[in-house]
Amino acid sequence: MKKIYTIGTIMILGVGGLAAAQISKSSHQPSQVIATSKNITRSHQAKKSQAQKAKPFYSKSAYPVAVEPKLANYPKTFDELLSLGEVSFQGTVTALKSHVYQGTTTAAFTMATIQVNQVLAGDESYQGKQVNVLFSGGNIQKKILLRDIADKDFLSEQEKDGAQSDEIVTVKYSYSPLPQVGEELAIITTQEPAGANGINEDFLMPIFSGKGVFIEQNDGSYARENTEQSDKPDDTKMNAGMTKLVQSKR
Repeated sequence: MKKIYTIGTIMILGVGGLAAAQISKSSHQPSQVIATSKNITRSHQAKKSQAQKAKPFYSKSAYPVAVEPKLANYPKTFDELLSLGEVSFQGTVTALKSHVYQGTTTAAFTMATIQVNQVLAGDESYQGKQVNVLFSGGNIQKKILLRDIADKDFLSEQEKDGAQSDEIVTVKYSYSPLPQVGEELAIITTQEPAGANGINEDFLMPIFSGKGVFIEQNDGSYARENTEQSDKPDDTKMNAGMTKLVQSKR
């Protein structure tokens, strides 16, 4: 039986920040919307097949962290959501790199290198470039992940011993998808300066974490990750908006 650990307090404040988990200005499922091009589906399946052959990036040991984020200033329409981003684009994940933040809190992140295939809104200078996008969740040493609770009474002696392990585990936050190499994404992002989250280069982050990330489906539509915390009516509306936007740019 998998244990679910809540590491610290995580609250999404709005476009301006993931409190506790992310020290950055950014804050941070699918209903079906049918795409019309059969070529889109063939292309997606070919890329998915290539990605499945790649060496797994994430650990088989998963730590799901169930959090119900509190959103501030979350928009009611897709156009409003899009307007909150500085650059939105459709692209292909080409590489992944782990990043661990250790400060007043401990958090696992994954930096995805994404080839921008089409700028959807905002800064057109990103067209055709490779960009780095930071996602919440990813690989981390078990002893680092559990350092703040390793001596707590609610852990058994066996669990306390395990909390000192050098084993690499993967943290999966319930509010954010983990990117995969070869995956096609449509993302609404903000630009982050070097130094944010302990990263020494400029990067992008999805707005409202997982609510700014839309994954290409087998039928060519785009949809947020579907989780138990998903707001189904909102997802349906936003998924339709992003799918329509991507298709309009083709």
